[in-house]
Amino acid sequence: MKENISSQFKYTVDLGLEATKTTFKLKKTKKDNIVHILVVVFMFVMVGVLIWDIVRDASFVIDLIILIALIGVEIFNLVMPKIIMYNQKKFLKQLNLAEIEYTITEISKNKCTESYYKNNKVVMQNVCEMSTLVAYQIKDNYAFVVFNNFACAIFDLNTLNISLEDFNHELDTVIAKNKLTKTNKH
Repeated sequence: MKENISSQFKYTVDLGLEATKTTFKLKKTKKDNIVHILVVVFMFVMVGVLIWDIVRDASFVIDLIILIALIGVEIFNLVMPKIIMYNQKKFLKQLNLAEIEYTITEISKNKCTESYYKNNKVVMQNVCEMSTLVAYQIKDNYAFVVFNNFACAIFDLNTLNISLEDFNHELDTVIAKNKLTKTNKH
């Protein structure tokens, strides 16, 4: 990385919630989608097996247990993001973000650091290794930068110290390098 990349902005609850939503959306992998589809397919298969066992007067207890388990997994997959969003909103409100005067997000020395300031002193900080960067999304003058541990750093595009084109290029380069490194490890 040629130079430090940074931006300064006022962190809000809404911005934090948008970061969480973006993280869920971008962090989903092909494997997650395949598992979701397979659970639904197996639910239909188990309904068919259950009906077939009932029609031929066979025991259907195991079929019912498997079907209930599959339905439970699907409900968990659908409800868990909503629970996490609720808890994140509660957590962000407890942080009393109104007292935080500004946030500076910076990428330097292969680390992405979000520093929260009050009275010109750092009161809280999140640090992620750039080697764990998996995706990013530009939305409403903000860049949401997602790491593999579900962390998300936010950059305000209006106060970014480099051009958006250079910023995108830097992130794309790091993501490509991380994918290559991950592929070579397996």
